[in-house]
Amino acid sequence: MSIRSLALAGLATGAMIGIIAGLAGWSDADIQFVGAIGTILGGALFIALPDTLSRR
Repeated sequence: MSIRSLALAGLATGAMIGIIAGLAGWSDADIQFVGAIGTILGGALFIALPDTLSRR
């Protein structure tokens, strides 16, 4: 599995956590916070890691 695939999985995980939190009855602020954290981490991996690994 490539790094980009892992990063996209991180983005998808953030979105799925947000959906599950919404179905579980969490407040809007909690859903936005959890979804944003997953999206930021996945996006950061998507942007940063391939460049870092290619510089070796």
